[in-house]
Amino acid sequence: MVMLEDQSEERACLHALGLLNAEEAAEFEREAAARPELLRVSHELSDALANLALSVTPISRPAASVRDGLLARIAAEPARVTTDRWGHIQTINPAFTGLCGYTLPELLGRKPGHVLQGPATDPSGVIALRETIRTGSACEVDMVNYHKDGSPYHVHISVTPILGADLSVTGFQAVERKLAAA
Repeated sequence: MVMLEDQSEERACLHALGLLNAEEAAEFEREAAARPELLRVSHELSDALANLALSVTPISRPAASVRDGLLARIAAEPARVTTDRWGHIQTINPAFTGLCGYTLPELLGRKPGHVLQGPATDPSGVIALRETIRTGSACEVDMVNYHKDGSPYHVHISVTPILGADLSVTGFQAVERKLAAA
């Protein structure tokens, strides 16, 4: 695990636990977009917490309520995918697997659109995402993606570039939230 200065590490923990308010979470996500190591720590913590929560056997009722609260916070975490500069998947979180059905080994090194898009996907959204990768910019789109089982779902995608120490784009983070069918 990457180690950070105490304050950043503490904020990554609070973010992974879902304990930041909306303003603090937005500030953390902006900072994490510019600091890949902070984003990695947050993802590692989120994954570790998910694994811990799923493996905990409650000894008594109070422990179960704590576990249920932790599981609820993990379930509320939006789906996240991180790519390299050219849009190839590097990491996903458990919520992303829950959203689309694919695991990291199935997606690693692939472009999300090559796996998730299909016949009902609006070409204008695809063009916007491609332009974002090409220019290293940010964008938000609503589109139809497809689950691993082939069924469609509507999703809002927010893409932000990840910047290196020299402020060059080193990758992208996409946050995806399922929408009600149109």
